[in-house]
Formats: sequence, structure tokens, C-alpha cells
Amino acid sequence: MRPPKRRRGSIRCAVLINDKPVDALPRQERSFMLSRVQQDVEATVLSPADATETYVAQTKKWFVILGAIALVLMAGIAVVGLVGDPMDGA
Repeated sequence: MRPPKRRRGSIRCAVLINDKPVDALPRQERSFMLSRVQQDVEATVLSPADATETYVAQTKKWFVILGAIALVLMAGIAVVGLVGDPMDGA
């Protein structure tokens, strides 16, 4: 069997919405939005130096938090190990 011949030239493609071609729809229905329109948008744009400073401060804060949690866990395990040690018991 032979593969089908390749057609050359333009390919016409129609987009249908609710079984109607898009061109047949009124202009306001031709485009649709995927999100709500926001009247006011606020954003902060930082300079490279400010962005680096903010990143370093946040990273330092998280390292301090995680380090404190690790120290509390290690101290708790040490205390439980000392209290629950069967060699010291009577």
C-alpha cells in the first residue's frame, strides 16, 4: 500500500464555538478572557541590588528558623536519650 499523497498549498481550518464558525459570531463574542479584569494592579519592581538584599535577608531568616528547629530536635532527642537510658536505671 502507498501512503497518501501530501497536499501542497494552504490548509483551511475553521474554528467552531457552539457549532458556529468564529467569524459568524458577533464581535464581542469573538474573543474571550480566561481571567477576571482587575481595575488596579499593584507591583513592586526592585533594582538588582535591592532584589539581592531582599533574597539574602529572606534566605538568612529561613536558615535561622530551620537551624532553631534542628537545635530543638537535637536537644529533645538528647534529653529523651538520657531519661530513657536503661543503663542508668536501678
